[in-house]
Amino acid sequence: MTNVTLEQVLQEVKTLPPDAQRQLRDILDVWLQENSLEERLEQLLYEAGLRSDRRTSLSGSRWDYTPVAIKGKPVSETIIEERR
Repeated sequence: MTNVTLEQVLQEVKTLPPDAQRQLRDILDVWLQENSLEERLEQLLYEAGLRSDRRTSLSGSRWDYTPVAIKGKPVSETIIEERR
């Protein structure tokens, strides 16, 4: 795939007719709103006290955690036994 710089893209956009430029702007606005919606949700959850940390994005790894060591048999076995 060819590497295209932002300047090259902007130069190409300038050559588009006004209708196509408006369509591109509308598409970019939708993309930006999608990202900012996640950020606004994070902020609202933090302000409501439902989150103790403020990540900049929901897209970060949700699996960054340290497992808790427990004594005894694995929890999965206990769950299976209790379902029987």
